[in-house]
Amino acid sequence: MQVEVDMFSGRLNPHWELTVPEFQEFARRLQSLSAQKGEGFVNAGLGYRGLIVRESWEEVEGEPDIVICHGFVVAKLQGKSQLFTDRNRALEKWLIQTGEGRLDDVLYDQINKLAEPT
Repeated sequence: MQVEVDMFSGRLNPHWELTVPEFQEFARRLQSLSAQKGEGFVNAGLGYRGLIVRESWEEVEGEPDIVICHGFVVAKLQGKSQLFTDRNRALEKWLIQTGEGRLDDVLYDQINKLAEPT
């Protein structure tokens, strides 16, 4: 699985691959989230727009598999988007921490600060 930080326009977003143990932990954490009623949304605008998790770095048509941003997770399951609550942005923060040592240090620190619970 690949984690992409959705933050740039016009240039490649930073990204990294999860190890097998990290993927297993990600799946466990994702399954523990509380589902919400309604369909999910994707954060738009400039700057940090959250994390995109997909199976590989290949170009994907349509919506990405999972978007995590500002306390919400939108997961595409069986062709429908389902919304989950990411309490205290714990999943988002944990995923960002998996990028430590794989991203430029200055960029990592900047992204890490953006994921602080508000």
